[in-house]
Amino acid sequence: MKKILLATTMLVGTAGFAAAEVTFAGSAAAGIGRDSGAAFETYSSADLDVTFSGASDNGLEFGATFGASAGRSYDFGADPTEAFADEDGTFGMPTVYVSGSFGKVAFSDDNYDMYDDANAGGDVEYTGTFGAISVGLIADVDASEFSGKADATFSGITLHADADTFGSYNASAAYTMGAFTAEVGVNEDSLAYITGTYAAGAITASATYDTDAAWDVALDYSANGMSAGVTYDDTSAWEVTAGYDLGGGLSLEAGVNSADNAFVGAAMSF
Repeated sequence: MKKILLATTMLVGTAGFAAAEVTFAGSAAAGIGRDSGAAFETYSSADLDVTFSGASDNGLEFGATFGASAGRSYDFGADPTEAFADEDGTFGMPTVYVSGSFGKVAFSDDNYDMYDDANAGGDVEYTGTFGAISVGLIADVDASEFSGKADATFSGITLHADADTFGSYNASAAYTMGAFTAEVGVNEDSLAYITGTYAAGAITASATYDTDAAWDVALDYSANGMSAGVTYDDTSAWEVTAGYDLGGGLSLEAGVNSADNAFVGAAMSF
């Protein structure tokens, strides 16, 4: 769900505060869906995101973000047997940050995913950009676990590497020439892969192949408020989605996949 439109803004200007702002953003979704071929059920959910932000007299930026979800949500891309989820409506762990020319330091107890695809539990993250290079570091302070990453972009080439104390690592290099991007890399499962992506106008197509002989292809179309996507892989798993943007923050959406998940509904942003 997208949470993009500010609904309320409160500006505060008092002694000791260079600037302070509190913003609220909301989103909602409703429709009917099913998982693993079970009977169709209804879903309706709403999210609220709150952001505090301010700036000190010497130019430091600081703030906090947190949010809450209520109702019964539906995640089409989730595990086929866990597409529905009951949201408790309580505010989650906040992220509190300070940033400046040195980068950004943010705290959120046990709330950060590591830069791999498997581990979580990070408490604090540092990110910084220095010219063409950006870096990141996540620490799980109480468990003494760490995850780091580095990215660099120059002359159409993008490099990425991440590693952590769990023994996981990823590395990749991508080159873009016009509408075509080629990427090669190795992932945390020690599999080398190559991906080709073509993006021109309303159409984006991609294909990936790895050394385990696994592959997948994807085709997406988006123009004039309409969108559609198709994916297929070597296990014969497939997915088809479609959407239509009605404007003003309201869109229609639908999808079906090989796991016999299916849904049709509306998404809203406020």
